[in-house]
Amino acid sequence: MKNIKMQDERVIGIDEAGRGSFIGPLVIAGFSIPYIFISRLKELGVKDSKKLTPAKRTELYVKLKKLECSSVLIYKLSPQLIDSYVWSNVKNINLNYLEAVYMAKIINKLPGNYTVIDAADVSESLFLKNVLKNVKRNVILISSHHADDLYAVVSAASIVAKVVRDKEIEKLHKIYGNFGSGYPSDPKTLEFLKSLKDKPEVLHAIRLSWKTLNKFNNIRFL
Repeated sequence: MKNIKMQDERVIGIDEAGRGSFIGPLVIAGFSIPYIFISRLKELGVKDSKKLTPAKRTELYVKLKKLECSSVLIYKLSPQLIDSYVWSNVKNINLNYLEAVYMAKIINKLPGNYTVIDAADVSESLFLKNVLKNVKRNVILISSHHADDLYAVVSAASIVAKVVRDKEIEKLHKIYGNFGSGYPSDPKTLEFLKSLKDKPEVLHAIRLSWKTLNKFNNIRFL
């Protein structure tokens, strides 16, 4: 961001949480702040949400929401919407493109002419192209892998996305019991998935397009 010289400009950071989860929404968050306040983010201890404890993320989330001149926009993408893109027969319409569409929505709505996004595609340039295809205004856009670790404004967005998604998972826990994090690396989540035949009511909260589901008790959704 060193090439930004106009100190009164605003910068937008965008990141997601929950991309690889079986259960619950994919949350995409945008965080906008005047460029001169970026140093304030670093003073607060903002960093990639994966490097913070849940308690620290929540603490920073509250501070970020209250930070002077900050703007936040959040989208919660349902399992059904995710499935519709993963199952799409249209060329290049997939989960990566879905993320690009919603990141563009954030750029269109949040104030700021400079935006940094955490690239969801293996190709940073392809992801950049797909986002720009859906942006309806002039903007300087950086698409980068590990942007949540490299840019404080994206770190802030990653914290917002992670805390919001965790809250959504907590809501689902109250309805369906503690199924863990919802990720395939979580043994508690895997045990929960094995019992899906006995819990048809939970299917609306699950991404049925995830092929790994078919490994559990020969469950077939297609």
